[in-house]
Amino acid sequence: MQQITVDGETVLIHRKPIRNMYLRLSSADGPLYVTAPRSVSDQTVASFIRARRGWIEAQRSARPPRPPCTCSSGERFFLWGEPLPLRVEEGPSPGVSLSQRREIRMVVPPGSTVSQRLALLDHWYRQELQSALPGAIARGRAATGLQAQQWNIRDMRTRWGSCTPKTGAIRINLQLVRRPVACLDYVVVHELTHLLIPGHGPQFRQAMDRFYPSWKEVRLLLNQFDAQPLPPEVV
Repeated sequence: MQQITVDGETVLIHRKPIRNMYLRLSSADGPLYVTAPRSVSDQTVASFIRARRGWIEAQRSARPPRPPCTCSSGERFFLWGEPLPLRVEEGPSPGVSLSQRREIRMVVPPGSTVSQRLALLDHWYRQELQSALPGAIARGRAATGLQAQQWNIRDMRTRWGSCTPKTGAIRINLQLVRRPVACLDYVVVHELTHLLIPGHGPQFRQAMDRFYPSWKEVRLLLNQFDAQPLPPEVV
């Protein structure tokens, strides 16, 4: 998925073998998502967005904006596609863990800021992904027969993963930890396949059909899954 900016607004583009362009909004204050033919340029996508500005504004005005994340008790954060409630406590040993009650338990120092709490959460997310990645790599290796020389986790804005075939290095997006685990498996197989086939042409898609038959469905899930924090549930 590619990211561009149109009139100061973030637009995420998913190119597919289709004839027409499609536009959707995930939330009133979130980015715009465009599905476009592979041959369409960024300039054409920008014109497409500008021509539909009235529709975009009407859709946004009909949807309540998402409350800002304060990293407070009761807010829900996604782990492997599951929204889990956050429980914040003050204590001498800051950190994040998953309780037996399926709560994200966060211990913070007195007077902690939102940015400090989010940093603790990101550190925990990285640990969770590091724990899950070896299993996903093993499944990907079994499916493809391919093996990377190096794996890294990065917080990337525009890609779920990337591969450098020359060095055999693969990078995985930290934000996959918020999505269903099938999305991690798909990205691992996708990047491993790039060790064999660098582009996204017919050969690549045929290989993905062999290695991961449900890849198209999982790719759609990955690109449409809204993993932004949720406000507390109303009881």
